[in-house]
Amino acid sequence: SGVTVAVLDSGFSTLHPDLAPAVTFQTCMLTAARSLGSGACPNGQGEQTGPGAAEDDAGHGTHVTGIIASRGFVSPPGAAPGANIESIKVTYGPDLAGSFYTSDVIAGLDYVAANRPDVKVVNMSLQTFALFSGACDTANADTIALAAAVTLLRARGAVVFAASGNLGSATKLAAPACLSGAVAVGATDSADSIQSFSNAGAGLDLLAPGASIVSDAITNTTIALSGTSMAAPLAGGCAALLLQTGEAGRSPAGIEAWLTASPVRIPDARNGLTFPRLNCAPTPPSSIVI
Repeated sequence: SGVTVAVLDSGFSTLHPDLAPAVTFQTCMLTAARSLGSGACPNGQGEQTGPGAAEDDAGHGTHVTGIIASRGFVSPPGAAPGANIESIKVTYGPDLAGSFYTSDVIAGLDYVAANRPDVKVVNMSLQTFALFSGACDTANADTIALAAAVTLLRARGAVVFAASGNLGSATKLAAPACLSGAVAVGATDSADSIQSFSNAGAGLDLLAPGASIVSDAITNTTIALSGTSMAAPLAGGCAALLLQTGEAGRSPAGIEAWLTASPVRIPDARNGLTFPRLNCAPTPPSSIVI
């Protein structure tokens, strides 16, 4: 409660009883998509702010938002069911995962940084098809601009989570997860095994459940989906809980250190690496000194 999370995605189903009470602000940034004839905000323009601006036309954002903050009337309660959501529509349908232009994502991040000081957690369940080894902050023009936006958000106190991507790479991550300023989250199943579709590698920071996650659907019902897109918002929800308690400190570095110090470690046979799995415990891991 009292923590605000920005979700950059396809928006949310504005009539869903689990989400309508949770979303306190809506905006849409689809200037590039509209100019290239691919999509537009609900008002038909490239930008929109206010009620209805983040109406979901794909379903992905509705599911992700429910994982964080569902009020639990229809789907299970979200990880942080008292959190406030700022829905930033940066992808367009009709495919479930949605499509996006990097410049629209950057515009959404910049908007949050410039106008929404209440946001302390940012979730991006987005992936490029380009994969990167290690930090990609200076890989190309797109990642340079993404890195600058994420760095600005982190400097003003927001911890940024990004899905590692679902292309099954054992050595590379998609953008924006490959950015050094983002917490890159991969997916595990109920047996605590890393999912074969989950991108991994040295840049992966954290694992979280991402198999058959039941959350809200665009039809105002529920749906079970799998992907790193489902894992990242579980980590973001945990960050909101830690921010409420204050036990992990208020800084992005403190939140990230707490999460990545999880004593639950999952090996990845594909690359020989071991990663921490989300353990949203009410007491700090023994290796963390607050």
